[in-house]
Amino acid sequence: MGLRTRTKVIIGISTGVVVIAAAAVIAGPSIYANTVNGQAAAAPSLEATSSATLDAADADGTWTSTKTSYAGYRVHEVLQGNDVNVVGRTKDVEGTAEVDGGSLATATVTVQVAKISTPSPRATPTSGTPRWRRTSSRRRRSR
Repeated sequence: MGLRTRTKVIIGISTGVVVIAAAAVIAGPSIYANTVNGQAAAAPSLEATSSATLDAADADGTWTSTKTSYAGYRVHEVLQGNDVNVVGRTKDVEGTAEVDGGSLATATVTVQVAKISTPSPRATPTSGTPRWRRTSSRRRRSR
């Protein structure tokens, strides 16, 4: 006595669902890791804009963050054997730093953490360099 057609269809569909689910469980993390790593922004870095040297006292003054400043996080994790870097950033940052005598005297940085998001590659800042500008300077003391 053979199986009825309806039973064969149910067994076939069930087998297909199990095979697709197993493939998703096995290949899913690899696909996710490759997608996320492709979207991760480059780590911030600082580069000298000239080869000139700076006397520490020349940095005296109040420095504030600019519109291109950003803050965020970078998490490196291993997801089922695949390396994944996840990056979240926000440009909702305000900061000031006071330099006196070539040393940092005070600094305040405010970040709206609730606005940190994982950006798409098009929304990522093109430069990994935070920008600061001096808003006032102190007169150098004569020696």
